[in-house]
Amino acid sequence: MNVVNVKRVNGFRGFVFLITIETEPSIGAHNSVGKDRFTFQISPLVPNMKGIKLMKFKHIKTYSIPPHLRD
Repeated sequence: MNVVNVKRVNGFRGFVFLITIETEPSIGAHNSVGKDRFTFQISPLVPNMKGIKLMKFKHIKTYSIPPHLRD
């Protein structure tokens, strides 16, 4: 996982953040199958989600799955 961006939404004294991360999901320990980007809102004001809400998802790349893992 790589942190792409962290932004404080309401200025210096605000407690609402937007955090963008990129991940490479994998099969097994080391076989990446793609790349995805997520943007989360983290805030004490988000109800029922303990402060975390998925705001945006983007699938960036798909990698081929090795033949021996295609079951």
